[in-house]
Formats: sequence, structure tokens, C-alpha cells
Amino acid sequence: FTFRNEYFKLNDGCAMGNPLSPFMVNIFMAHFEKLFKNHQLFPKLWIRYVDDVFCVAKRNKTRQILQHINNSQWSSLKFTMELESHNQIPFLDLLVQRDCNNQIVLGIHHKPTATQRYITSKSSHPIQHKKAAFNSMVYRLINVPMPPENFEREKEFILQVAKVNGYASTMVHQLISKFQSRFNRRQLTTLRPVDTNRKRRRIVLPYNHVTPVISNTLNKLGYATAFESGFSLQKALSGTKDKISTIQKSGIYKI
Repeated sequence: FTFRNEYFKLNDGCAMGNPLSPFMVNIFMAHFEKLFKNHQLFPKLWIRYVDDVFCVAKRNKTRQILQHINNSQWSSLKFTMELESHNQIPFLDLLVQRDCNNQIVLGIHHKPTATQRYITSKSSHPIQHKKAAFNSMVYRLINVPMPPENFEREKEFILQVAKVNGYASTMVHQLISKFQSRFNRRQLTTLRPVDTNRKRRRIVLPYNHVTPVISNTLNKLGYATAFESGFSLQKALSGTKDKISTIQKSGIYKI
């Protein structure tokens, strides 16, 4: 890309935003782990999700393990380490804890920088967009196996988020009831409902006060609808890098 009339080229790693990058990274990490697995310092448990690793190792070996993997043949690859503290450690959005019986129990982890801010109730957005964050939080609440005290703690957190953003607590309770019912049904049967919407065509509409009425009409005619927010600051500020004229761009053909 160009910036202030200077050209910049990526000389190491994979470009962020490139669809191929996650696959390349996973292939590389699988190769890295295959080599490390044969070493005597390989931890008792090693579970990786993209670039986050949860591992179990002897405490007096942790520094040695970190030093070994950081001194690998790839000098640009650097791991950092977070140790268990007060019988718990976060991994992704989970809080992995050891109870008084030395058993593993799960809770939900929220970063200290979390602001509890989502799309507010008075924002001019489709209700589906407003509920999206709460759907995700409640789905996780129901599906992550937690002891009752951790369940109630996370439930209170979701209710607090709803309050901060101007939503009634009844909305959260309704979502909990809906997802709990779905979870219970899945436990009772292996049957799944037939997907009758696979052949429906989708239409994307810009959201405003008349869009829901149009959406209802299109649904009756067999069209699935989705909403977009329309104007946003991100769209107004997109393309902040210097543009190259069409003639100067590289291509396959030459005239």
C-alpha cells in the first residue's frame, strides 16, 4: 500500500484481513506443535484455539517451556504466558477455576476493559441488531456448563448490561426462557426440524421507520429480509490510504 507517496510492502507474516491468512497461520501452528510435541518439555495438556493456548504443566517448568518455544528457529514467533492465580485462569471468554475438591469448574470471563456498552435501546437500528449481543450472551449462559453460583453471577451481569443500555429486564428473562427451552429440547431428542428456508431469496434493506412494514410484506411473498444500518462513520472514513490511479495499478495485461 502507499502512504504519503511512499510504497510499503509486507516482509514477514500474513496480512491482516486477508481471507487466506487464518488458514496459513493454522497450518504453520500445526507444524510448530508437531515438532514441539516430540520434545521432553511438551506440557501434559496443550489445547490451542487460533493463537491462544491452554496448557497444564509443572509450575517449576513453565519458564523453561516458555524460553524453549521462544527460542525456536522462528525468531519472529514470541509467546507470552499467564499463570494460574487464586485457583483460576481465563481462557478466551471462559474462566477456568479449581474448586475446593480440586475439580475444574467453568465461569464466564469479562475483560477489565469491558464497558458494558452495546447498541442502546433508543438507537435507530433493527431490533434484531439490538438483540444480537444479548442473544450471544444468553446463548453462552445456557450452553456453558457452570455451577449455580457462576450461572447466577453471569445472569446478573447480563441484566446489568441491559439496564446500562436502556433495556427492560423482561427482555433478558424472555431470552433466557427461550434458549433454555431450546437446550432442553435438544437434550430430549436427536431429531431436528426441517429447514424450509434454504431456497428463499434474501433481500437486504436499509433500515428506517418503514422498513419493518416492507419486510413483513416481502416475507409473505417468500423473501427473507435482512437489514443494514445505512450511513455509518466507518463508511464515511473508509479508504484512508492513498489511492493509486488506475493506470499505475499492476495487472495481468499490457496495452
